[in-house]
Amino acid sequence: MALPDVASGRSLRVRPGACRGGSCLDSFLRVRRLRRERGSRGAGVAALPRPDPVAASGRDRQGAAGPPGVERSLGYPSVRDRGARGAVNHPFEIDTKTGLSGRAKLFVALLFLLSWFLRIGFAIDYEGHHPLAQHPVIDEASYERWALRLATGDSSSEGAFFQEPLYPYALGGTYRLLAARKNRAEGGEVGPEELLTSQRTGARHAQAFLGAVTVLLTFLFTRRVFGTPAGFIAGLGMALYKPLLLFPAYLLKPNLFLPIFTGLLLLIAGLRVERTPRLRNLSGWFLAGILGGLAALLRGNALVLLPFLVLLPLLRVRKSRLFRSAAAAAVCIWAGLVTCLLPVAMRNLAVSGVFAITTVGAGTNLYGGNSPENPYGVATELSFIRGIPEYEFEDWGREAERRLGRPLDAGEVSGFWMRETLASMMSRPLVHLGILGNKLRLALGSYEVPDNRHLAWDARFWPWAQKPFPGYALGGWFGLAGMLLFLFRKETRGLRPGREALGVYVLYLATIVLTVMSMRARLALVPLLFCFAGFFFVQLAPGRLRRTWLPAATALALAAVPVFWPVFDAEQRRRDFDEREMNHVVYQLESEGVTDGVVRLAQGLAARHPRSSRIAILSAEVNYLRAREIWLDETASEEARNHAQETVRSILQLLRRITEDEKTPPRERFRARKLAGLIQLQEEAAGPAERHLRAALSFDPSDSICRLSLANALFLRALDRAPSTQTRAWLFESEGILIDLVTLRDRPSTELEELLRQVQAEMLRQ
Repeated sequence: MALPDVASGRSLRVRPGACRGGSCLDSFLRVRRLRRERGSRGAGVAALPRPDPVAASGRDRQGAAGPPGVERSLGYPSVRDRGARGAVNHPFEIDTKTGLSGRAKLFVALLFLLSWFLRIGFAIDYEGHHPLAQHPVIDEASYERWALRLATGDSSSEGAFFQEPLYPYALGGTYRLLAARKNRAEGGEVGPEELLTSQRTGARHAQAFLGAVTVLLTFLFTRRVFGTPAGFIAGLGMALYKPLLLFPAYLLKPNLFLPIFTGLLLLIAGLRVERTPRLRNLSGWFLAGILGGLAALLRGNALVLLPFLVLLPLLRVRKSRLFRSAAAAAVCIWAGLVTCLLPVAMRNLAVSGVFAITTVGAGTNLYGGNSPENPYGVATELSFIRGIPEYEFEDWGREAERRLGRPLDAGEVSGFWMRETLASMMSRPLVHLGILGNKLRLALGSYEVPDNRHLAWDARFWPWAQKPFPGYALGGWFGLAGMLLFLFRKETRGLRPGREALGVYVLYLATIVLTVMSMRARLALVPLLFCFAGFFFVQLAPGRLRRTWLPAATALALAAVPVFWPVFDAEQRRRDFDEREMNHVVYQLESEGVTDGVVRLAQGLAARHPRSSRIAILSAEVNYLRAREIWLDETASEEARNHAQETVRSILQLLRRITEDEKTPPRERFRARKLAGLIQLQEEAAGPAERHLRAALSFDPSDSICRLSLANALFLRALDRAPSTQTRAWLFESEGILIDLVTLRDRPSTELEELLRQVQAEMLRQ
């Protein structure tokens, strides 16, 4: 007698003679009960059989031995690990069909509120103490300038996107809403600086909320994969993870990427391939495509994961008869991706003639992370890059055109750098294997590789950041140990959601290793790490410890090697720290001028890094500004004034040596020429100033300070000579530069307009 099993697609056979000595109805009900149990196991998202209380207590039990291994129901495997006597030993309970208890719901609510309030507190403390809170730098400054243009209705931009556009657009929308709210509250009488400060605060509080949402999504995702206890452990780890507490204060895209990426993980863990797909199920797959597209608009390396996302339903049912249903799910994912990404690709095609799905930075990103100039593959400025995000692609394009000797469009620039990377890998394979190995070790290690921000440096000014919250040393260690333990144990190795989570971790880790490694890049791995950390601690529960202590200890010991084996020595870490110290000196020079604190910082940097041309140029600028203050001080003694004049001459000699040194990187040579030109202009040596400034502009034609100084130098040269064709040419060039600068400025400049009037008056006189 055979009865169909709707859940598994197989027949449940009743043993012949089962009705003898009893009722046939009893046998039928027994079969029906088994069918219902199998159906409930297959219906769950990550369903495993309910735990055997006897096996969970560590005691074996005699029982009827069924078919060992993996049962499949609608494309979803549920692991059944049978011992020698047929006992079923379940590693943990996963019952996503049962709701949370009242106490568990209260804990989830408290977890969310704790995460939210901690992040808001960190953001408030950052704004109250950090010197850069109202002075965004590098990518933060670029995103904010872009967002401010969008907030004012200026959506125009030149060429295809080089930076992923979703975060600036989201930030611009947030700024616009906050500005409207602030103006309504204040009656429209809000100054621009006050308004911008309010917008930054509101954006940081919104990012704090998104951070708390990420914690909640991590709990739900881990609960689906490994059960409720593991979910609580993962959620608590995410709530207290130090980098995630700090990041809402930064205007950077991980604040938006993490909730989208974690939401995608939760969604695909909850979706299944149905025998007869319903609209709700297909809509879920379509939403997965939308989230995947949004993730790609925030991080370019997420594009590499999208083909695997489309193939996921097919991979789940590769050994079943549900191929058509899986193909329908894959088409829905593809439709979601197209819906999200096609408008961006068409926009890039319309403005640049290049079909780029998201950005044209794939080749440059690949080369930047694998250049022999960058042996560790970290976020750094190559010698021909100015370090300003808005001009970065222009620098890549100019260098590519210089090497090829012909003009290139945006797509050709990206393709050129991709070919350069592959050619370098083929010609120097050992060098590139070393670079990839360094990036892998950095991605797995406890050191938070800085890029825009250095967490340890920020903590100097940020009291809450000095508190001993856990970092990657703990989260990464237990997360990697959980992954190893998952692979060690036979009863968990076949768990489909766990395998998929591990696969996503490996794929995303590979995208980091192949491109650029930084703490920002690996933040997306943190929810997956805490998911497996929760699994690790659940396996150490008293009822399982007798069976798991040895593999758990082995996994913990093996995971400690990549996490705690340092890649950078103390000197390299000090260089990373001092680079942020140098940026701080530059900021203080711009905002406060030369102070005793700035002088001490510059002297300390010069003493620690005597061979750094960049620090030598910065120290020369500080010394020149101090010497000029003494020279202009009427109360200074003659000896002090003479010493100041001698200091200026020695600075010019130092800058000349730097510019003439063939080993000086082009970017540092530009900075030395710019400073030399400014000093010569201040000393009223217009001829040498013009030569230095023209040489500097050959590297960065858009530098506004160099252009304004060149206009001044040309005007002074024209004033010093009798009217002639040459002086009129200088005045004409000076006028053109000043008109461009006045036109490009967002706000009117009285000084620029006055200088322009003087130049035009002199032109009329001549």
